[in-house]
Amino acid sequence: MTIVELEQGVGSSHGSIHAIRSDYLKIRVSAKFVPRQLTTDRMECRMMVAGDLFENSTQDPTFLTKIVTGDESWVFAYEPETKMQSAEWYTASSARPKKSRLVKSKEKVMLIAFFDIDGVMHHEFVPLGQTVNGHFNVQVLQRLRDAVRRKRRDKWQGECFLHHDNAPSHTLLVVQKSIPVFTQRPYSPDLAPSDFWLFPTLKMDLKGTRFATL
Repeated sequence: MTIVELEQGVGSSHGSIHAIRSDYLKIRVSAKFVPRQLTTDRMECRMMVAGDLFENSTQDPTFLTKIVTGDESWVFAYEPETKMQSAEWYTASSARPKKSRLVKSKEKVMLIAFFDIDGVMHHEFVPLGQTVNGHFNVQVLQRLRDAVRRKRRDKWQGECFLHHDNAPSHTLLVVQKSIPVFTQRPYSPDLAPSDFWLFPTLKMDLKGTRFATL
């Protein structure tokens, strides 16, 4: 129940109810946000995949050097700065700076990037009008294999594993057959390095810059 509902139900003031709830009963309003409420099967899958990754990392000291991770992300011709990026200093006697609310441009292009422990290995932009489906993804992986052969001879001659998220275009059987793939735990964006490191870092430097062409 909200404080307003309690106020109407018991006839006490808003301040009294707030004080009783916070100071006497020590009740806090909070909720833990998770990407998805997982079923028992998905929780067991998460545990199994995490166990396999942990076992590989403990048995093989070079495990991380063999992983290539990749993903897709939209890049806009113009994306507004963050509130912190556009902040300005001002004194008590000066007028507070004004900022107009801006929105992302409609012009955008999809970037596909793959990297390993040594850096970016391959990147390309999706042609306008092209749908990123399983067939197109297989073509991208073929170009990735060429990049591995040219830039990472040790991976090409040894072991190389692809790690990406569970997007539909990534989980098709025809894609899984193209290159050895590590299983991604269901609904685990925290384990996708492209999402929490590469793309946010890249886009932070692009914010506020208006590009004339894609």
